[in-house]
Amino acid sequence: MSENPLTELDLQSFSHSLSKKDRSADEQFDILKSMYSRFAINEENLIRLEYALDLKRTEDDYFEQRKICEERLNELKTQYKQIENRITAAEQKLTRGIPDDLELMDKLIAEQESIVSEQEKLNIAETALIKEFSTIDITYGKALEKLDQILNNRISPLLNKFKVYLESIE
Repeated sequence: MSENPLTELDLQSFSHSLSKKDRSADEQFDILKSMYSRFAINEENLIRLEYALDLKRTEDDYFEQRKICEERLNELKTQYKQIENRITAAEQKLTRGIPDDLELMDKLIAEQESIVSEQEKLNIAETALIKEFSTIDITYGKALEKLDQILNNRISPLLNKFKVYLESIE
């Protein structure tokens, strides 16, 4: 196949060349083969352009989803730091010794239970977020595979069709 795609100017030139009466049938046939070959390049370029657009859309969606998850992960990290600060504060209170006041002791125990409960919730949220990251990555990989398959399913028959057609007319 020719390397140059078919342009509108080329179509006008082909039309003009084919309308000349002084051209032999072989010359006109060669012009038609050239035009058809270049038309095949246009078809292939169109398919590749559609693929590139679909790929860009898929990548943009993937990166947007990853960005959202990363923001949520950063929020979790902030919450973990807040819990660490609360743990440090509770430990500092205990370094002074176990309080004799039962009310104060109950508050410390309640604070520690609250911290443990929040840590468990954060751990569950982090696990869910990691699964979501994994799902996003798997979905993206499958989408890329599907796009490649679609491209191959469209390009291969197209190239074969043009090749068979050119062989059949020769």
